[in-house]
Amino acid sequence: MGVGRSFLRVSSLALLPALLASCGNKELDTAVDAFVVVGTSPDPGAEDATAATQPELRVNAEADAAACTTSSLSFHAISDDGAVLFEVDYTISIEEGGSKIRFLHDGGLAEGYRYAVYVDAQAETACADTDGRALVPYGLEFFVP
Repeated sequence: MGVGRSFLRVSSLALLPALLASCGNKELDTAVDAFVVVGTSPDPGAEDATAATQPELRVNAEADAAACTTSSLSFHAISDDGAVLFEVDYTISIEEGGSKIRFLHDGGLAEGYRYAVYVDAQAETACADTDGRALVPYGLEFFVP
């Protein structure tokens, strides 16, 4: 049963960027009535990320640097069933006029782990855009062999 949940979670995460891409993830799409992730690096489910990977979420509106912090965004190493193994020591950087949220860490990521960066829907203060719209919950998983 745990494998089914993990597969469903990973499959859903993998499909979301494809659905959003049809709305146009190459440029900021401010016509969408929500603050959403429109692209990522690495790609969702990547199995060949490097230890130097600095994950990023590309968003459709200007992220508010005061709201998008380590309190509202998370970066963890996870097990195959999604359980948190440890938190990565990281900071958040808002770049490219607010359209890119980067998860910066010193040194390299430990090899042989699956990592997840995600918008924490349970955070006391939500990551929001400069119009005050909360970022729609989103998760990105990748593996560093």
